[in-house]
Amino acid sequence: MKHSTHLDKTRMGGLLALLLVGCGWVDGQVENPAFEVTSVKPHVQGSGFAPLTCSNGRLVTRGAPLTNTIEWAFDLPFYQFIEMEEKAPQWVTQQGFDLEATAGRPVAESECRLMTQSLLADRFKLSIHRGAKEGQSYHLVIARGGSKLEKIKDTDQGRGVYITVNGLLSQYLPGAEPDRGLTMEQLARKLGQMTNRVPVQDRTGLAGLYKITLKFSTRLSAEGDSDPALGPALERQLGLRLEEHKGPVETFVLDNISQPSAN
Repeated sequence: MKHSTHLDKTRMGGLLALLLVGCGWVDGQVENPAFEVTSVKPHVQGSGFAPLTCSNGRLVTRGAPLTNTIEWAFDLPFYQFIEMEEKAPQWVTQQGFDLEATAGRPVAESECRLMTQSLLADRFKLSIHRGAKEGQSYHLVIARGGSKLEKIKDTDQGRGVYITVNGLLSQYLPGAEPDRGLTMEQLARKLGQMTNRVPVQDRTGLAGLYKITLKFSTRLSAEGDSDPALGPALERQLGLRLEEHKGPVETFVLDNISQPSAN
């Protein structure tokens, strides 16, 4: 892995300022759009579970802990989600909630995320801030021999993504297209789940959807395991590699969150 240890203080300060403004929760910024009607209830065990969906301007989730909704609303990468879970109050990670909300009109997923942020602020008194700290990250780049990726064509049909870890087919990210392919950003986020909570950023410069077939092992001992470690697997199978970097890493911090009153 290539190392870069010099921290550009000017760059870090600029990133911090952009993050604080970009979160939309700073004094003087335009407020996020909001749902017209919302319902928040503690989940009753045995009453059924439903993963979060937002379709036709209607948000629904049943039984999931609030951390899952926060993760979706702010589109958090895995390392930020784990850090949030570790520092959040116990009820946030263990209590399930049933949330329903309607916008009164169809909305895009990006707007629905903003509306869900408003719901969390209104009903759970959620306030957050984003910043930056010096830390380790990986950049996903094209290896010296060139990319071995195959871009998805409009005529391609069927499944195009197979990521196998320790002999088991891995689960896919919400919002990805496992039946067809992944963008490099989606692949980077997926790899971020497998690099000991270290963020992975796409620096390949490749646009579009690609077929992904990747097999690797995370076991310390390769005895009885025919798959290589992640680094060699990426280079041999996809023509990509991970470069290790030291520098500003985005943070996500819960400043306040309170249990709501049911309605």
